[in-house]
Amino acid sequence: MGHSSDRRVAPAPKLNADGNPQREPHPRAATSWSARIRAQAQERWGSLQLIVRYVAANMDRNYRSFVIGLSTVLLVVSFLALVQNALVRSGIVFVKLSEDTVGQYDLLLTPNAPDISPYINYTQLNSTLARVPYISSSVPRWLLPVNISSPNASVWDPSVPDPVVASAYLLVIDTQLEAQAGVGVAWPFRALGEAEAHVTGSLLRSVRKRPGMGDRINVKLNPLALFGNGASGNATDALGPQQGTNVTLTSAQVDQLAIATGTSREQLLSGAEQLPDGRFRLTIGGANNANGALSVGSLSTLTQPFTIVSAIDKPQGKYPQALGNVIVVDRAPTEVLIKRTLATLLTNPVVATSLGLNRTQVDTFRLADYAMSVVAMVRDREPMYMSAATDRQRQLVRVTDAMAREMGADAPVDVVDGLNQALRGTQFIQIYMNEIFFTVVAVLSVLAVLLIYSLLLADVEEKTFEFGMLRSLGMKQGNLIGLVLVQSLWFSVPGISAGLLICFVLYTPVEYILSSFSAVPMSLGLDPSAIVLGFGLGLGLPLVAMLVPIRRALSQTLRDALDLFHNSVNDSVVTITKLREAGINVGETIISALLVTVGFLVYYVIPLSFTFNNLPLFFRILTLILLAMVVGQVLMGQVLQHFLELIAMRLVVFMFARRGRAGAIANVVSKNLGAHIKRNGKTALMMSLLLAYIIFAAVMFKIQSDTLSETLEWQYGADIVVRGSSFAKPVPEVRISNFLVNRTEATGSASGMILGWTYIAYPVNNYWPVRNSRLGPVTSLRNPTVRIVGVQQNLLQVALAKYYIPVTCSPSIVDPHDVVSRLTDILTPADIAGTGAAFTIPDNPPIVRASDLISGTRNVTDAYKDVLPVVISEALATRAFIQPSTNLILELDIRTADSLSTTTQRQLARTLCVARKVPGIGGISRFAQSRSPVLVSMAQAANMLSRVDTWSGALLTNATDVKVADKDRVDARVLQDKYLPDMRIEVPKQTALIRLRKGLSSLQIEGIINELNTAIADDDFKVDNLRFQLESTELAAFFINILFYIVAFVGILLAFFVLWLSFTANLRENAWEFGVLRAIGLDGDTVINIYIYEAIAIVLATIALGSAIGILTALVLTLQFGLFTEMPFSFGFPVPLYVTVTVLSLVVAVAGSWYPATEFARKKIAIALKGL
Repeated sequence: MGHSSDRRVAPAPKLNADGNPQREPHPRAATSWSARIRAQAQERWGSLQLIVRYVAANMDRNYRSFVIGLSTVLLVVSFLALVQNALVRSGIVFVKLSEDTVGQYDLLLTPNAPDISPYINYTQLNSTLARVPYISSSVPRWLLPVNISSPNASVWDPSVPDPVVASAYLLVIDTQLEAQAGVGVAWPFRALGEAEAHVTGSLLRSVRKRPGMGDRINVKLNPLALFGNGASGNATDALGPQQGTNVTLTSAQVDQLAIATGTSREQLLSGAEQLPDGRFRLTIGGANNANGALSVGSLSTLTQPFTIVSAIDKPQGKYPQALGNVIVVDRAPTEVLIKRTLATLLTNPVVATSLGLNRTQVDTFRLADYAMSVVAMVRDREPMYMSAATDRQRQLVRVTDAMAREMGADAPVDVVDGLNQALRGTQFIQIYMNEIFFTVVAVLSVLAVLLIYSLLLADVEEKTFEFGMLRSLGMKQGNLIGLVLVQSLWFSVPGISAGLLICFVLYTPVEYILSSFSAVPMSLGLDPSAIVLGFGLGLGLPLVAMLVPIRRALSQTLRDALDLFHNSVNDSVVTITKLREAGINVGETIISALLVTVGFLVYYVIPLSFTFNNLPLFFRILTLILLAMVVGQVLMGQVLQHFLELIAMRLVVFMFARRGRAGAIANVVSKNLGAHIKRNGKTALMMSLLLAYIIFAAVMFKIQSDTLSETLEWQYGADIVVRGSSFAKPVPEVRISNFLVNRTEATGSASGMILGWTYIAYPVNNYWPVRNSRLGPVTSLRNPTVRIVGVQQNLLQVALAKYYIPVTCSPSIVDPHDVVSRLTDILTPADIAGTGAAFTIPDNPPIVRASDLISGTRNVTDAYKDVLPVVISEALATRAFIQPSTNLILELDIRTADSLSTTTQRQLARTLCVARKVPGIGGISRFAQSRSPVLVSMAQAANMLSRVDTWSGALLTNATDVKVADKDRVDARVLQDKYLPDMRIEVPKQTALIRLRKGLSSLQIEGIINELNTAIADDDFKVDNLRFQLESTELAAFFINILFYIVAFVGILLAFFVLWLSFTANLRENAWEFGVLRAIGLDGDTVINIYIYEAIAIVLATIALGSAIGILTALVLTLQFGLFTEMPFSFGFPVPLYVTVTVLSLVVAVAGSWYPATEFARKKIAIALKGL
């Protein structure tokens, strides 16, 4: 065998790119790098363990700091997260209030071509809307005006007249379908059976009926009114003939018809045509129907008794509040009732012949094919309405666009977003509440930062020796920073957890109240913004507050840190900086940054907010500037803090100290105040800021809420206001006046609820031939544009006269509050001169042409004898330099009927009075210089409109429905003679003001408004209740005042902790002085009183300073607010809140100083002298 060798051949070395052998890394080098990483990790882990053990041990030894820090974070996080969560959900309250006003309708679909078809085929429309992904459901609705008659009337007997005692709306709903769709989810009443109804409580009180007791009311209605005449398009063929249908009856049938209609044979045959076969041809609604005996209505009217099931006190979103008295019935039994009635009518040969009914129409009738309106509900509606106004509008546009694609562009329906429009009116209130909550968060955050800062700083100062020992044992400064960081996180992390948990628990009843009120499912989870705010405050506040303590801990030298007798009060710090050498000045840099920031906000961000109509951004900037102003005043006020403390200390000591010791105690307390000025400054700053904010915010809110109430009263002008829809559809003056006269005469003038009413006309400018109107001095080259408004002479007797503010009046006016009644006078030359002396008219008066005068005279001299008296606004008088002695000229630019040419007509005028405000006429304001209202008498307004028709060739009756039926004309003449001498029904009225007797309850006012709405019988008109608006404002003010009380309590509690920490540190650093005072003979109680006097002096000084700052800021804002509202200055001070805050502050002063002083008082004098 051959010999084999054990030697192995070494592998060939690896070559690099250059061809040289590649060097392998040394194994020891790799080991040292990984070892270093492991060593650093182990070192940092060990340091972290050491820090955690140290902080845990410190907590066991000194639990007070942990409790204070934990309480601070817990209190701030829980309260502010609760406020934020409630603020986010508070929008549902405004949605609910709007739903109660306009109904819980997302979208309301109504026919837009009533001449073609006044109905909607719900069956077809529902299948169409089911294809729209944004629509969750839809429901049909029917609304009919009905009369309420005596319960003794027969079920259907037209020959027996039914005594009508009231009127109302009959609302037909599908209770089960609407419950599934979520329409009126707060509706508390059950579904109804046949001949059952829910009735408005005010209607029941007026007819003296009781709900749930078997009482009945008779509803008189025409079932054919549900279907109308000539319905086509998306509905089935209409039932019954149109007015003017000819029917042929035998002589016997005429006699039967006379009995059925309660008329004579002669009345029916008046104007009828007798045929050769002896029959008679009558026309329904024709000339033979002058007395209304033969009409579709008289032949098909029924009086249906309904059992009253429940009384409706509030609509609860089921229907608009403006409907007034409502009788709610269910769809299914109503459909059965209608078909049964039609079948009954069909069996009567006279009625069947007259109406032209047939069995097929009755058998195939479906009520859903004749819906008067359809309510569509949007998917995920709650988040949509909780979003911002712009986002909400964008989502609704997306929904309606999708509906239009499915229904077609030519669909004969109009879509109205009533709820969205109602929510627009609450935009400013929501913004205002958001800013209030933002200020609360900002102020409490600052207070919490100051408290945590004081806590950590006190711990750093207390542990100066310990930190020195740790550094001497080798702890690095980085670990010292980590120690302070862990110490802050030690109480912030559990504080955040506990705070959010407490917030969740406390929010549960709040959410229950909100969900119960708004009828929405409970949402118990916290909003993400509240959670983020809680974590941000819980982690951010300690991190911000620890910056100075860390700097203090690192700035100590090792020698100073190990000095047991070191006192931070006696520190002398010398700092050498070279920033100026680099061209940087700290003070100038800070001021420059502030000026640049403010300039950027004012000159860029504010115009940007107006450009994009971002009102929340605009108000947020104003809030930030306002808070900065308050904080700046507080910081400036610290200059006076020590001076005020000395004054307060003298007062307190000489009031409560023993005689003979007051001077000595005052000197000691004075020296303590000087020695502790730096540490007490945090307490003073905190208390001053809290008190300034509380007082300023409460005073400002009270003044603004009062001003808001006054502004509402001024704009409304009376207790009840009825507003017209447009110049073409003014308020129904005769119907309103008839109703008010009946109420006044029925109850008597002594005990009546209605004291009076008046009307304000639409401006003459709203009449389409009037292109423009101007008023100014005769010598003026360019007169301002104005609006000519007719008012009745009893305006100031009915309206809230306290908001009539005259500035200057003509010398002929003895009583400025009687100026409106003097508008009916035509001024004479003596009135023009202002005296009773003779007045000489010039031969060539300075007027244009006699043909231009509204008076129509061709004599220029006579023009000066027919001068129009007017009342103008202060703004117009200021702009046009008008005085009561100024000759004015009123110019009207009038179009011709063909709109091809324009003529200018002129009339002389003279100012009776210049007014700053007039109740019910919002345009009279200092800022409305263009198109300012000019008040004239109603008779003059009627003359102007009549002459405009003459000049233009137009006809006012073609532009408005103000012309009423003959019966209304008769009523108008009676009203004019007895109640309103200057009624002038031919003038379209924009507003009706109704004044009620004081002391009426809300139910009484609601009853009047419901009856008024029913009398108007038209939802195009809006009836406003001033009492309801004021109560809503007062309710909001009540809850916001409660919020201020809670903020005050939380802030005072934080101030107590700061005061406690400050005095504990003061006593610890001045322990030797404390022992000396005990050694020279002062007993423990006296020494304790010295520190209590010091605390009371600090708090009293902060109360004085904070009160002055708060009141001064509130006064400035009130004066600024008054510039815009032009209301008389009134200053309201929240005395209960101020007393509560003051008492709590004094309690905090005593408790915060007494508790730490008592601990030191228990120590022996020798121990106190050693500083232990």
